[in-house]
Amino acid sequence: MGVGLQDVFHYFRGMRSLELLNYGSPATLGFGLAMGAAAMLSELPNSLLKRQLGIVPGAAGRGVVGVMFYLLDQIDMLIGTWVVVGFAVPITAMRLLCSVVFLFVAHQLLTVVGYGLGMRANAR
Repeated sequence: MGVGLQDVFHYFRGMRSLELLNYGSPATLGFGLAMGAAAMLSELPNSLLKRQLGIVPGAAGRGVVGVMFYLLDQIDMLIGTWVVVGFAVPITAMRLLCSVVFLFVAHQLLTVVGYGLGMRANAR
């Protein structure tokens, strides 16, 4: 979805200078699909570990374990995404930091919106 939105921005000349990929290329759509698949697959180990520890879906656990899983839940999809992105874009500390901050803020916002719309059981 993000790659599709960036493809729309590609047609605004002022936005092209911000592109990390050539969004005018049809191959970029496949790259976006690979990023999405990698993001979803990278969440599986975290979920498996939580089930093995008896933590129910949607919960983070308690104490130190809860904090660890909360943080991991925020960034696990980034790990898979950057594995794919790293083949096309140089990975820098600033890009990693920006993606972590963006994902953290977006995750919090979407969680609250999802709760407000009745799509989530809690606003965690």
